[in-house]
Amino acid sequence: MNDDYEVLGEYLINWGKEDFSENLTRFHGEHLPPNSRKEKHCGNGEFLLVVFLDKNPAYGCVDTSRGSEYVNSNVFSLKEKYRRMTGGGHKVHTTNSPEEAAHDLALLLGVGCEEYLQKKRTHVSVVRESIRSFAGGGEKGWDNLEQLFSGARFIRYGRVYQGGRKCRDRKA
Repeated sequence: MNDDYEVLGEYLINWGKEDFSENLTRFHGEHLPPNSRKEKHCGNGEFLLVVFLDKNPAYGCVDTSRGSEYVNSNVFSLKEKYRRMTGGGHKVHTTNSPEEAAHDLALLLGVGCEEYLQKKRTHVSVVRESIRSFAGGGEKGWDNLEQLFSGARFIRYGRVYQGGRKCRDRKA
């Protein structure tokens, strides 16, 4: 990355092989059983989450694997670059919109965007943290109603967030 991006946090996430496919299913909102094509392609071990801020986002219509979507083209291009560096495919994931970022932060770290940004404003340095559970809750039940309702904010019509606005849906 370059000066156009500010790294806010780094996390080594390890869901454990026994829970990986279930958590992958929660994250992607589609059934991904053990040894699914996705799991075989990406693996089921520890992975690195880097949370960063694009200082000058540029939104536009881009052809994605889900069709033409209105996304942050800077981040989308960065994702494509890192995917090429890792041999292609979908081993690298980025969010393409603020809505997707909110969904992913809630599921991976158990916080919303505003809460995350507020917490990061008080910490100057980036320290790599380790996470050993599905932070979005619901994996083994909910700890409290606040956690349940926090996670429910990212469920729409019975499905988890599934991609950005299609270009034809974008309002000028």
